[in-house]
Amino acid sequence: MCEQGLSQWEALALIRQSFVHAFLPSAEREALLKSADQATFRLLSHASTPPLSVHDHQP
Repeated sequence: MCEQGLSQWEALALIRQSFVHAFLPSAEREALLKSADQATFRLLSHASTPPLSVHDHQP
């Protein structure tokens, strides 16, 4: 974690984990996770800034 808070990469990882561990039946959880992954990919691939990298941590 950065001194200023979470990096974008850490925030995305936490958001994804919330879908992974959602209290839903397995089929619903998988559909929700797939939809969230697709939406995240679309947002990142169309952003004006380069996609996140695990090396984007700021000290």
